[in-house]
Amino acid sequence: MNKRLKALRRALGLTQIEFAARIGTVQNTITGYETGRRNPSSSVINLICKEFGVSESWLRTGSGGMFIQKTRSDALKEAVDKLLSNETADFRSRLVVALAALDEKQIDAVETFVRQLAGESDPAKPAAAPELTDDGIEAELEDYRQELLAARETQRETSASPVPADKEA
Repeated sequence: MNKRLKALRRALGLTQIEFAARIGTVQNTITGYETGRRNPSSSVINLICKEFGVSESWLRTGSGGMFIQKTRSDALKEAVDKLLSNETADFRSRLVVALAALDEKQIDAVETFVRQLAGESDPAKPAAAPELTDDGIEAELEDYRQELLAARETQRETSASPVPADKEA
């Protein structure tokens, strides 16, 4: 396992210090794992697999591929989670409320957008999706986020506009 841990760290392009920080430990611990002087506990192995998307079978035995192959849905969910991770709980709540307030036509537009991201053409029949990198998904989501923010700003401006003089009581 020590050689696989070192190979993983190098494949990720991380120093021992960076790798250790990501799993909440120190460089000396990683050095011990990589030299074979120490063996990671099951909880550390699970943490490494979760943090870096590593196949537990590969890490423990060397069988299979190094990384878990993510489904398109998993990659999209991770991208959305990452995109919204820096947002406040208030923003996330407002986003949910805003989505809930959409009319049927707007919901259809959102559904179409999501299906396009997922590579589906016909709602009844998923199409073979072209490969999107995590960066591509994140870029698409950021564009959509900017559209939502612009729409929210337009809504604020509209609701804050003064009542025309001929409409005053």
